[in-house]
Amino acid sequence: MPKKNHLNDPQKLRALPPRSAPYWDTLQYCRHIGVEIRADRRIWLARVRTKEGKYRQAQLASFEDCPTYDEALIRAEIWFSSPEVSRLASNPYPLGVRRELTFCPYGGVFTIGHALYDYVEWKRMAATQNYFVSLVNRINFHLYPRLGWLPAEELTPNHMTEFSRQILSSPPKRGNQKVGRPIRIETLSSEALRKRKKTLNALIAILRGALKMAWENRKFEDIRVWKCLKNLPNQDRPRVEFLSRPECKSLLENARPEIKQLILAGLYTGCRISELASMRVRDVATEGYGVRIFSGKNRRSHFVFLPDEGLAFFLACVEGKESNDLVFTNPQGLKWEGSQKAHLKEAVAAADLPSHISFHVLRHTYATQLVQAGVPLSVIAQQLGHASADTVSRTYGHLAPQYREAIIRSAFSSVDANNKRLAKSMEGRLTDLWENVQTPNWRDYGKTENDWSWPRSNFYESREQSLGILPRRDE
Repeated sequence: MPKKNHLNDPQKLRALPPRSAPYWDTLQYCRHIGVEIRADRRIWLARVRTKEGKYRQAQLASFEDCPTYDEALIRAEIWFSSPEVSRLASNPYPLGVRRELTFCPYGGVFTIGHALYDYVEWKRMAATQNYFVSLVNRINFHLYPRLGWLPAEELTPNHMTEFSRQILSSPPKRGNQKVGRPIRIETLSSEALRKRKKTLNALIAILRGALKMAWENRKFEDIRVWKCLKNLPNQDRPRVEFLSRPECKSLLENARPEIKQLILAGLYTGCRISELASMRVRDVATEGYGVRIFSGKNRRSHFVFLPDEGLAFFLACVEGKESNDLVFTNPQGLKWEGSQKAHLKEAVAAADLPSHISFHVLRHTYATQLVQAGVPLSVIAQQLGHASADTVSRTYGHLAPQYREAIIRSAFSSVDANNKRLAKSMEGRLTDLWENVQTPNWRDYGKTENDWSWPRSNFYESREQSLGILPRRDE
């Protein structure tokens, strides 16, 4: 089933302006149909992703020989199925996300698979869409193959130890790519190990929730099966990637006009790109001094109040538009649906910023700037649409090192009068030292590598620190 696009809409297809690169729509992953639009010609194209990870494309027909999308689609399918292309192309797979489990519980013995199945059916009604999709994917990929067959009451420390070892030694899975070979745990870097432990702890949380619900439903009697599931000790780190105000200015100066508006909107509101892309004119300054946001992530709407310059910017953006019009559109006048990534990447490179800067970093920038200005975390949480200030404290409750430095130097109360006089006499030396330790890259200022994820001792101080997550049955 083709993705909703503009190529199968005759009116939108005619409105596409000429450009050097083709316009593409995805039919299935690894299968695409497109058009090449130049000043003197319009040609239908097809493209496949090869087994080597590259693309191979072919011209299907001109618009004169093949005037409709449906005719072009038939020609594309013939080309996809040709022996030469089939031999080189990767296997296609459907668009969209999986919402069903790959495991069908059967038999009279209540297994972990049964518990997970019941848990997913409950979450189908109770969870947000994004979380539910992530939950299904994690169960299908990690939990069912390794533990789904096991009777729930037979879960032992040995099972959890082996499960933990398999997760920690598995390389991260990227999209539909094949999973790489296992990696020896002791060869992982501290950051790689931290991430694998984070994945493992998320899986343990799912397993604990499923088994707890099964116990509450009297599927088994032993409370220890779920109550003794403990996370591994791990050091989670808050988000530290954000832009300084000079970097924001540089990014805006190097951005094309079509993406500059989106960047400004992100900096003024802290909204996700999906929220800004869906914003309508009627959402601007109709319920208060700001904009109304509908979040697809948590299914809640919230209101973002704006500073004067921010509201003036949004009012200028909606000038002359109808109530139901989108506030921000791509150069073709359509909804932004991913093409902003290339535009932003171009601006980031031109501004000489770190290459991994994404649109979501603007959200971190917004929150961090408010934290640095002393805005209460509860207010920031409401602006971002979070359910509580805990998320803000955990995710954005960090400060730039220079900001912490300035606060400590100016706000610290004197402890000893003699040392205060000593500091006064050493003022010139301290100033020279301060100037010498400054660095052009503020991200590296005051940075320490204190994130080693292995236990500090061979002796465990508590049961939770052991990989043997469940107690022995004879305890």
